Amino acid sequence: MPPSWPCSTLHPDHPEPPEDKRGARQLTRRGLRHGVYPPDVGYDLHLTRALDWLDSEEDPLSLDDWVTFASASSALTRTDEITFRELPVFLLGTDPRTDPALYWQGGQVTVRGADEPHVPLLVAEAAKLGVRLVGDDHEVYE
Repeated sequence: MPPSWPCSTLHPDHPEPPEDKRGARQLTRRGLRHGVYPPDVGYDLHLTRALDWLDSEEDPLSLDDWVTFASASSALTRTDEITFRELPVFLLGTDPRTDPALYWQGGQVTVRGADEPHVPLLVAEAAKLGVRLVGDDHEVYE
């Protein structure tokens, strides 16, 4: 799901995808950040305090802060039907077959399975949590 929603294409402080410490272009789990994605490959969004979601561990959202927030949110529902490393998984809705799943990892929350109609609610939840909603390709949703 490369960016098609209203968003900045890249964060203003990151005009190009960042390079790793060796100077090589960083890769996502799916290949080069600006490549064409196969239609059957998912596209994740990230709730993060960092400018770039790959740097989330440098300015982390703690697991405790995430679980406290998500548990109190009327938009999110904790599910036991989906698991991720024995950590709590929340849904943006109530149906694990169709609603996006949110799970904490490495100082940020990954949103898996979101579509365009989910973005405004995710942006609102991000604002309440004091984080940004960022896509795999570094676009910031506002």
